[in-house]
Amino acid sequence: MPWDDHMAHDTRFDDILAMVRRNNPSISRLGFIYARETWVEVSGGGLTEIIKGRYPGEVSCDGERGAMSRGAFPVFRHGELSGVAWFDAVLPHYFTPRVLRDLEPYSALVETEAHSRRDGSRRIRSLVGLARTLARHRDDDTGAHLNRMGLYAREIAGALAPRHGLSDSFTEHVHLFSPLHDIGKIAISDQILLKPGRYTPEEFDVMKNHPMFGLDMVDEIGRQLNDSSGEDISLLRQIVRHHHENVDGTGYPDRLHKDEIPLAARIVAVADVFDAISSPRPYKPAWPLDRVIDYLVENAGRKFDTGVVGAFLSRLDAVKAIQAQYAEA
Repeated sequence: MPWDDHMAHDTRFDDILAMVRRNNPSISRLGFIYARETWVEVSGGGLTEIIKGRYPGEVSCDGERGAMSRGAFPVFRHGELSGVAWFDAVLPHYFTPRVLRDLEPYSALVETEAHSRRDGSRRIRSLVGLARTLARHRDDDTGAHLNRMGLYAREIAGALAPRHGLSDSFTEHVHLFSPLHDIGKIAISDQILLKPGRYTPEEFDVMKNHPMFGLDMVDEIGRQLNDSSGEDISLLRQIVRHHHENVDGTGYPDRLHKDEIPLAARIVAVADVFDAISSPRPYKPAWPLDRVIDYLVENAGRKFDTGVVGAFLSRLDAVKAIQAQYAEA
């Protein structure tokens, strides 16, 4: 797609929404669509005409999440299309010329906040790339493994999106950040991390510290970016801290149960374990697919989230294609 649709979910966007609703209480949501090209083809709802005409208007939103109408505002910077700010209303045909005039100043606020967030995300991506490179030099996780599990996580999030109302932004950030789940292993000594055999109970206790070591690293990234509470950093923190939690409460570090575990971490847990046991390693052969599926199903509701396992199994064709494309060398 030539568009990156950003749903507004954090406090700063909520503040803008609160201001909008003072005079327009029927507005239920707002967001911003980034333009990846100056002119693009957009199907349906008259959005093409709105962009090319450079004026706001109402477009169809197909009753998405209870919205009955959507107002769209093309935003231009230096004569180039920056994107489209949008507002959803719970009433049909809500966006009269008067309402559009009232909302137009807020479209600039939405655009400014959206671009501020994207700039921060780009900086995080750069640091994530560096950290992933460092991590691969200290662990037996291959680059192919990290690529596969990130793509598996994206497939799972995509399958869960309709039921959970997940945005494209969430799905892509899960894809981006899931390979960083074990970044805290950088802080584990080689004597333990690279041990070829089974860990002693004492060694395993040390290994169980890696989520919190990773959390410290993520928090430092947030401090360096002056963005310790942003949505991107929050999602990365959830993945790094909670990917070893089990839905029955037997995991670590916090022994969380079921929905107490952030959805992103539940997704990563399934993606990581699937790839770990379905791929060959120097110390073990790959499990056949049928055995891996049986393992996931048997542990759904105990180790893994049942809905996440179901979402994963619904994308098996895509999973097989990913395995073939990113096979171990």
